[in-house]
Amino acid sequence: MANTTSPSLRSDEAQLGFAFQPADEGSLFLHRNPRSAEALLSTQELAEYFDVPLKTIYAWRYRGLGPRGFRVGRHLRFRWSDVQGWVSEQLDGTG
Repeated sequence: MANTTSPSLRSDEAQLGFAFQPADEGSLFLHRNPRSAEALLSTQELAEYFDVPLKTIYAWRYRGLGPRGFRVGRHLRFRWSDVQGWVSEQLDGTG
């Protein structure tokens, strides 16, 4: 019987925000750990995390709401640490 528990992250994997996890028996794929403090999330990943439509993320950005984001070329990215900080502000009522 195959081991179905996922391996724990090694310290270097946690720092890099990437981890090798078995996708199925006998193969490994590189998966990004979105909870790493330095991980960068796309607008799609952020929308999925908050369970809101993608348009909401863009509307928040237009209105100056939501977590701080920045451009990487044409692409909008969000640091996981900034997302956590913004959520904390919302929970504290300061945002």
